[in-house]
Amino acid sequence: MNTTLAQDTSHGARRPRRLPGAATARLCLLATTLVVLQSLTWLAVRVALDGTSTAIVSAGRVGFTVVALGLLTVNHRRTESHAHDSQQHTGARPLRHWQAAALSVAGVSGYTALSTVAVQVSGTLLPALIVSTGPLWVLVLVSLRRRSAPGRAKALGTLVAVVGGAFFLLAGSQGVHEVGASSVLGTLLAVGAVLLMSVYTVAFAALTRGYQGPMAPVITPIYAWGLAPLVVWALTDLLRGARLTPTTLAVLAALGLLVYLPVYLIQHRLLAEIGAHPVSLLGLAVSPLVAVETAGLGLGLWPSSLQWLAIAITLAGTAIVIGPRRRPKESPSESPKDATA
Repeated sequence: MNTTLAQDTSHGARRPRRLPGAATARLCLLATTLVVLQSLTWLAVRVALDGTSTAIVSAGRVGFTVVALGLLTVNHRRTESHAHDSQQHTGARPLRHWQAAALSVAGVSGYTALSTVAVQVSGTLLPALIVSTGPLWVLVLVSLRRRSAPGRAKALGTLVAVVGGAFFLLAGSQGVHEVGASSVLGTLLAVGAVLLMSVYTVAFAALTRGYQGPMAPVITPIYAWGLAPLVVWALTDLLRGARLTPTTLAVLAALGLLVYLPVYLIQHRLLAEIGAHPVSLLGLAVSPLVAVETAGLGLGLWPSSLQWLAIAITLAGTAIVIGPRRRPKESPSESPKDATA
């Protein structure tokens, strides 16, 4: 089946290639697993935040994740040092130290700080709406990097999916009652947050494109750098009287080791294999899935009719972008840049 996912993995090809059935199934499985695990992070964070601060939760989950990533990295390096067959040696990492540090500032500490403060000053609805526009930002950045306009189907599908995602949030909100007084400042902070995350997504996908080695050694420096300011933030909250109970610590350990670790590994693997834009679209499925899971657990109401309509719109837009389509005829003037999405 010829898909946009197939186009994103045709590195340097003159025309989109068909992915083998097993490879397509693998990508679909990874994408589905990523969305499910990301929805679980929302539920787990809600539990972890009970009785403690956002700073402690952020530092705790990232801290345990970095420890796990570090152990995986050590194990990978030991495996490489004992590999006598050169074909089994993964070679140099795709990121330099300064690149990892820059990505950390954008996608870990910068995004966390801006998005958190945006919620504090303007409520949850406005930042959530702005962050849901991420796929549009990613599409624009990818187009600027490649110096070519996106196809009509891709632009239209992305717009429809984003509209559906925003519609879902609005249909489940209480309108102006969920927007704080400092809406202008909250808007600016949320725009900064979504822009930083979009830059991170596009940059990581570009820097690691086609990388097939272990992902833990690649992303460990990124999250290790990002952990430092989060620890300072958490310590400041502790000095101000914030609580850290053994139960919270256990939840954070489970969150970092069992949820965020596979989320980060799968997410970055998909970025390297299928590109930034398809991965950003997957994020739009998280909020609806959280709503369904919350209702199924008896912690909230089932999505309304309008929200189900919004879900259908989001899925339709996503299908336009990554769904099956006809294979375009090869043009002599077609460049590798045009053959990838």
